[in-house]
Amino acid sequence: MIDSETTSMLPSSEAVFVQHEASNQPARTFVEFTLFPKFPMELRLKIWRWSFPRGRMINLAQQPQVLSSNDEANSQLVMSAYPLPVSLHVNSESRMVTLEHYYVLFVEDMEPSEDGNKIRPPLCFNPNLDHVFISMHMVNHEKSANWFVRWIYYLEIAAPALLWSIEDLSIYDVRFDEDTYAWLVLRYILMFATSQGDEVAAAVPLNEFGFILAFHGLKRLILVVDQYCRSSERLHVPAVEKDLKQMKNVFICLMACYKSNFGGDPPLVEVENRIMGPLG
Repeated sequence: MIDSETTSMLPSSEAVFVQHEASNQPARTFVEFTLFPKFPMELRLKIWRWSFPRGRMINLAQQPQVLSSNDEANSQLVMSAYPLPVSLHVNSESRMVTLEHYYVLFVEDMEPSEDGNKIRPPLCFNPNLDHVFISMHMVNHEKSANWFVRWIYYLEIAAPALLWSIEDLSIYDVRFDEDTYAWLVLRYILMFATSQGDEVAAAVPLNEFGFILAFHGLKRLILVVDQYCRSSERLHVPAVEKDLKQMKNVFICLMACYKSNFGGDPPLVEVENRIMGPLG
């Protein structure tokens, strides 16, 4: 038995019918969110920062592909490799916030393109969200080696803070080469250290690894080694743990020789086998 007071609190049959009809209506699609500008400034800034892409792997040695403004499909494919923060293109506020957290550099500032209709994707790097690596295949490739040297030199001049901000650097496609002169000299220093050992070692050129000295803030150097050795006597022989430990010792000694370049503390050296993983 329902009393009159309870009855007055229940919705009428007409209201129930209207509510039922409304629930069967298709959901409306909102094309824009007009309330965002009314949010407090602190909240808007947080939202812009949370929109930044995370976990991007950026190869500093990869020469940006020249894009034609007329080739939209190819442009989107190349740009997707290193997706730029969407906040760069929303409005002046989002762009301002993004530029406070990213280094943005254009290759055209180093060497302008001969064709005004061609562009190259910029280097857009956040030291807290992105990870930088360098492929030795690119460094030693005949078509990109010269460009990489000029690019690192340009960064040292135009954006030294960018290079200083990189604390972890991975180097891929590293070959264990027991015939390299530097390996032999440093091996001798490791085995028969003398009072002049540091001076001798410091005189050993870094050869193709000279670019490491550009990263003055480096705290950790990760060498990802190819599966095989490369030498005149052991061509295509898989690198064993003994080889990798020798390489690690050589690089530890080598970084110690240049410790003043890193503010007195040489970076921690780690070696990984591409197949077996990190060296224990």
